[in-house]
Parts: sequence; structure tokens; C-alpha cells
Amino acid sequence: MTKKGNATNWYIDYSGTTGSDFFGNLKLENQQQLLDILNLSVPEFFAEYTLYRDDWLYPYLHLVRAGEYWYVHYFPSQQEPGYFALDEVVKSRGTTFFPTATYFKMDNRNLVTTEVALQVAREFYETGEKPSCCDWFEL
Repeated sequence: MTKKGNATNWYIDYSGTTGSDFFGNLKLENQQQLLDILNLSVPEFFAEYTLYRDDWLYPYLHLVRAGEYWYVHYFPSQQEPGYFALDEVVKSRGTTFFPTATYFKMDNRNLVTTEVALQVAREFYETGEKPSCCDWFEL
């Protein structure tokens, strides 16, 4: 990892479905502000978030929401493909389409609930390291 000074500011980039007015970049003042932006939702809400600190190039956390389910990916470094979060609660068959800027489909067994996604985001915000509150699949 490459440190860029002594700064400890946290930022979140966010965007919704292509064409929506939900997009931007926010310097986070506290954990509650992080949770507030992640909780902006309605059941059909689709959004992408990238959470990172300004004093490190890596790691960062990428979260993609499709209604009540999320794909959560932890990127530890530029040289590693990273990990995605697992949740024993989500066991339904099939795939979920994420009509966000990245436009991708994901097997439902690779998704987590909102509760797990928020726990992961909180822990990453607190520690700056891979959260231990869930299981991870290493790519």
C-alpha cells in the first residue's frame, strides 16, 4: 500500500440507475452520514457506492445495491482481484441484474442482505481493513 500523507478523510462515490439524479462524491464527516447515504432506498432502488480513504490508494470497498440485496467487493490492493462478501441468509437460485453504471448480473448466492452490507461498510469505515463481520470468497 502507498500512503499519501497523514490524512484520514473518508469519501464515498455514489450513483444510481443510469439517467437518475442520484450521483456524486461526498466527504464523510462521520459514520452516521455513511449509513444515511447507504440507507437511501426504496425496494426497487439500484445504486453503486465506492468507499475509500484519501490517505491510501487501497484498500477500498465497492457496494452495489439491487433492492434488498447487495454485491459487496473488497479490493485490498491493485495486484489482487479481492474478495466478495458472503451471507448464509441469501440462498435463492437465479441471478439479479444490477442496472447501474456497471450493468452486470450476479448469482444470487453471491449477494448479501442490507443488514450485512451495512455491517461491512461500518466495520470498513472504522478499521480501514477487510471486515471480519462476514465470510468472504477470495477471487
